[in-house]
Amino acid sequence: MSGDLPAFDIKKIIWTSAKPIIKIILNVGAGFILAKIGFITPTIAKSFSKIIVNYILPCLLFVNMVESVRTDYFHQFGIMTIMVFFYMLLGGIFGFLFRIFARLPPNFRNGIIAAAIWGNWGDIPLAVMISLGDSAPFRPGDRARGIAYQSVFLILFNVTLFIMGGFKLIQSDYADSANQEALANEATVEAGEAFEAADGPTAGCNVIQSSTSTSATETEHANNATKEVDYVHIEVLRDSTKWTRVQEKTKSLLALIFAPPNLAVITGILVALFPTLKGMFIKSTHPAPEPMLEFLFSYIYSVGGAYVPLALVNLGAALARMNFKAISFRVSFVFAVVKLIVTPAIGISFVLFLVKVVQIIDVDDKPLIFLAMFASCVPTATTVMVLTQFYSPTGEAEEIASMLITQYILGVFTLIGSMILILFLLF
Repeated sequence: MSGDLPAFDIKKIIWTSAKPIIKIILNVGAGFILAKIGFITPTIAKSFSKIIVNYILPCLLFVNMVESVRTDYFHQFGIMTIMVFFYMLLGGIFGFLFRIFARLPPNFRNGIIAAAIWGNWGDIPLAVMISLGDSAPFRPGDRARGIAYQSVFLILFNVTLFIMGGFKLIQSDYADSANQEALANEATVEAGEAFEAADGPTAGCNVIQSSTSTSATETEHANNATKEVDYVHIEVLRDSTKWTRVQEKTKSLLALIFAPPNLAVITGILVALFPTLKGMFIKSTHPAPEPMLEFLFSYIYSVGGAYVPLALVNLGAALARMNFKAISFRVSFVFAVVKLIVTPAIGISFVLFLVKVVQIIDVDDKPLIFLAMFASCVPTATTVMVLTQFYSPTGEAEEIASMLITQYILGVFTLIGSMILILFLLF
């Protein structure tokens, strides 16, 4: 492997590592300026987030699923699945520790866990693999393999965040306690009214008791009848409550499945797994005729392409309104260090353990090793901020924006350093 070392172009590696970060900075800067001059208000930012989540993001997810999901690399996909859940578990542990020990605002106590779990496993690794995959020190064809491997991260990112309900961590931070109290009060009033209705026969019982012609035995029978009626009413109320809960859970499940991002993931996977359906959208081989629905796929692809710039512009707009008092710089900085230095150290060591000790990863499968290591080096996904804006009643996302800007500034240096280290270890 040392024979490949002369081909290691340090300047190219540095430039390739820096390009995705520079693009991110330019888009974020544009959003920052537009917000400062008043073009992007909090209301507009919230509208943007709704458009992104319900229209643009589903298009991007569908395209990624159709293009990336393949059945050629089952073993490699299994390895990448292990890595995804390892990094998510590691992030969840770190996020939970921050939730316990850091001083956080009430609307970011679960959001920080989401920020620790879901990394930017899309744009940055894909941009690097596309730029570097077919040139030294990689071999021809490694780029296509790398993109296929990375699809596992994309799929599990979307499945865990959207279909499995990971987004609820963010949503729960913005649960309206006032509405919950109102609903609780309403439920109490309804229950009271129901019990008052159930007490109706008691009034008749009082009339009977006040009558001189009513005996003690009749009164006792009346009271027993009243208790039976009360019991029946209570049981009806309990059954009604259970049925209401079942209905609510069913509606929530259906709403979760048919939410645009989730539906896009499910549909995209189904299309990708059936060659006949996939062949209607994209060519299986180059000499093949144009697929019947290629024009539709091209349209969806073009819409999905707007996700990254719009999400980053929204991030810049959030930064322009950012109040550094919303979350302390110390917390943001320590979080960034954990995310971009501590996590990569653990992740790279774990992959080396799987390669050299456990030997479940082929030492010659360099795209797999590179991506498995590099996935530990990325900052928090911007999707977390988009969802925060989506669920925030005001469209504000000051806390997550503060965390992201700290990470991406530090990431300019850590990503380049991590990439050089990984490639040095490989080659």
